[in-house]
Amino acid sequence: MKKVIALIVTSCLFLITASCSYDPNTYDDTLPEGYEASAEGYEYTILSDLSSMISLCDISGDSLLSEKLRTHYAQIEEELGCVINLEITADAIESNVFRSASGASETADLIESNASTIYNLMNGGYLTALEDMPGISADDEKFGLASQRNFLSLDGKTYGIFPLYLGVSAPTCSYMLYYNDSIVSQYSSLSPEILLENGEWNRENFLEIARDVTIKDSSPTYAFITPNVEFPDFIDAALFSEGLTPAVKNEDGSYSYGYEKNKTLSVISWLTQMVSTYRLTLDVSGTDADIYSFANGDTAFLVSSARTGFSLADSFPQESLAEDLRWISFPSNEEGSVSSFGKNDTFYGISTQSATARADSAPILDRIFSLMEGDSETTWKDRLLETYFFNEFDFSNYISSLENAGNDNLLEMSSLIDGVHEAWYLVIKGQKSAAQAHEEIEGVVEGLLGAS
Repeated sequence: MKKVIALIVTSCLFLITASCSYDPNTYDDTLPEGYEASAEGYEYTILSDLSSMISLCDISGDSLLSEKLRTHYAQIEEELGCVINLEITADAIESNVFRSASGASETADLIESNASTIYNLMNGGYLTALEDMPGISADDEKFGLASQRNFLSLDGKTYGIFPLYLGVSAPTCSYMLYYNDSIVSQYSSLSPEILLENGEWNRENFLEIARDVTIKDSSPTYAFITPNVEFPDFIDAALFSEGLTPAVKNEDGSYSYGYEKNKTLSVISWLTQMVSTYRLTLDVSGTDADIYSFANGDTAFLVSSARTGFSLADSFPQESLAEDLRWISFPSNEEGSVSSFGKNDTFYGISTQSATARADSAPILDRIFSLMEGDSETTWKDRLLETYFFNEFDFSNYISSLENAGNDNLLEMSSLIDGVHEAWYLVIKGQKSAAQAHEEIEGVVEGLLGAS
């Protein structure tokens, strides 16, 4: 196992080192004396690499959203006298930004990409903070919920924006726990909803329900799929619900080892009970096999992103389970975050850097993320409740998980985490001792952090 983890340490060093050695943008912060900022005539460019997804650059379609975006942009252009250019690139966003930084080409004012790209550009010093845009209120909810903005922030400044009011994509979080109400209510006397309301939604009661719903007859059902390297969410959720991650970020920007031994071994012991002692889990493999198993009624529980619950694909649980699809937070034996930042969301980073360009373009940025015509500040919630949820209890769980989402720091450890998952998988399958795995993981993570 030490060899498995050691092989991936080198590839992970760059990401950790970048985040620890961040050097702020070096552009000129000073406006020329007497400069009068104006958006009139400014050509504002949004650059996206999300050609296959719903995008702020996708206004050519016949959907209601495309129509509203077209109207939104036209109103901004008329009000401010600016021009909004929308570009979709087949190249990696980083390539465009790096070429611009070297003077080889002009980049966009706003970058649209995934969280990982925005995170890397932020740590590389290629983005401008919201706080450095004149007249912008960085804590305005139109730029995303606090939990979202906190993740893509550095040195107290916000670099990642989520278009909460524009309806381009629903905000998500990791580690939502879904359950099949038909299976749970049929085989167990315990209700996850009632347990949560009574403050008793903990590991012990989850284990009891998991044993109840595992029926090994001619048409078997299992509690959940066996967590492994391919489907690690249950492992990560169980650990994170107790405040445990491979590494935690300190106030000075450095990292420390995060798997406190006693708490970690307690969680892993709980998982081992369900997987190896009571054999409550189903072994599956293949793309989205964990989701399909749940949607087909083979398993009673699923840990996945909120994005899974929003999918209207025929083979996903929203369509196959309908009202039996329930949303709830992961059980925990202590108070704290039980959900993490939505790493699969679309985010935006500001790449406008000169002082004059920032002053001129700030009103355009502010208007782009403002409410569209006919919407209110609660429209995004109303739309989600109406489209995806069958009851308000589940919706409130989603909102609570979203607003209180923490940071599991797995994006920073992306190259290392497969080895960590493999170690824990061997433990819960009874092939390695928990203490041995913990010692190996601690040695590798601390070695990595020391090297950075």
